[in-house]
Amino acid sequence: MLTHLQRVRQSLKYRGQSATKSTLAGTACPCINSETLTPSREWHRDNPTAADCSGTGLISSTRTNLTIYTFIQEMDEEELEKLPPGLRNVAALKYFGAVDASLNFVSVASMDEKRDYVVFDSLKYIVRNVDQQKFGDSIWYEEAILERRTD
Repeated sequence: MLTHLQRVRQSLKYRGQSATKSTLAGTACPCINSETLTPSREWHRDNPTAADCSGTGLISSTRTNLTIYTFIQEMDEEELEKLPPGLRNVAALKYFGAVDASLNFVSVASMDEKRDYVVFDSLKYIVRNVDQQKFGDSIWYEEAILERRTD
């Protein structure tokens, strides 16, 4: 007999939409500003022989793509009005959790807005406003806003 959590994860895989979680990882560049945690173009101008992170804050980076299964839907006007002001005028989708091909939970909570994205219907989306739904100590799924990237 399957537990409720197992049924939720199976439902995500077999009834959900396929998407790709794309993350960039690597060695932190010395140009990272310790106060703002952002890359510094000035540092690279002052250190022209150092490895260039191309504004990502990472050197010797590797992009990893993982196929995930999730429920994604368009947001209606009422939902869009409830978003923080900075997100109200974006092409946004609502995201409900994800599993991989082995039915393992896949979190999007730690994705970096500048480097990482989710690809759905051939379009790139930034993950925003992640809300983890827990049962006891376990995360059952996450709800998030997917904001369409313009690059």
